[in-house]
Amino acid sequence: MSDDQVLIVEDEAFIAVSLQKKLESFGYIVTDTATTGEEAIEKVISTRPDLVLMDIVLKGEMDGITAAKRIWDQFKIPIIYLSAHGDEKNLTRAKTTSPFGYLLKPFNDRELQITIELALYKKGLEKRVFERDRWYSTILKCLGEAVITVGTNFSILYLNSEAENIFGIKRSDIIGKHLSDLGAITEKKTSLELNDMVKNVLSDRSPLRKSSLRFQRENEPFILDLCITSIQNEDNLVMGAALIFSDKTNQFSMSAELVSKEADLAEAQKMVLQLLTLRERQILQQIVDGQTTKEIAADLDISPRTVEFHRYNLMRKLNVQDIPSLVRHAIIKQMVTTKQP
Repeated sequence: MSDDQVLIVEDEAFIAVSLQKKLESFGYIVTDTATTGEEAIEKVISTRPDLVLMDIVLKGEMDGITAAKRIWDQFKIPIIYLSAHGDEKNLTRAKTTSPFGYLLKPFNDRELQITIELALYKKGLEKRVFERDRWYSTILKCLGEAVITVGTNFSILYLNSEAENIFGIKRSDIIGKHLSDLGAITEKKTSLELNDMVKNVLSDRSPLRKSSLRFQRENEPFILDLCITSIQNEDNLVMGAALIFSDKTNQFSMSAELVSKEADLAEAQKMVLQLLTLRERQILQQIVDGQTTKEIAADLDISPRTVEFHRYNLMRKLNVQDIPSLVRHAIIKQMVTTKQP
């Protein structure tokens, strides 16, 4: 016994009743029957069947193909067409509605059963693929990296929200367009462009990693790291490539700022040293070396009082309160040379 539910849309009462009996004998549940396109849409809304058997020629202003298109567009419920006419015009119109089957009257029970089973199987398969894609899409949206996939012709097939943020584009505006439409993305060292990087990966199938790529959006520079890998099918044929970008702009800016601060600090230390006289630098070095006032005085051939005077000036200029603080400051600021143990 199947739990699958089917709506029958047929304006010939005898045929509708016959179909209902056959479906129930196959184990399907017939949710209802409708005789017009308008009624079919109402019954779909109220019963939400798993499948619709749709006669093409119906009474009323709306034929089966028009009704089927609305049902598929709004509810994505599979349609199997039933028709006594196999004319090319109706067949061409029916194809545009993505039908899951097409039966020409008269058909036998086996043809009907197989067509329904295949349609429901296809529906289940597409549902699983859709759910899997939703899982993958959700995961990609949550990644901190920008992800873009392209085909072998470099057309953009997918990008996540982080890619939208970095490149300043909307998914709907870029899907299907060429990768170069993202803008100029180049490697600083070699000036190699993104298209050439992807081309190399597609040809040799080996992953490629690049760092410090340059990209500019509306005069705002970005620094990006990139990993490119090929996408292959079950037969190992290359279908395209996945590009994963990491925005390193802030890290680069922080690094540059740190270098700038270190340069400023070195300059400040240089200025402090320039404030010290040659004698003060000599005495500071000897204080760090652990010499006493008497030893410094004897070594420099000056009086102990003069040593104390210079020591006082050192503490005042370096804004410290005592000898241990003076020694630590001089070592940390690299104002003296320290003896190796």
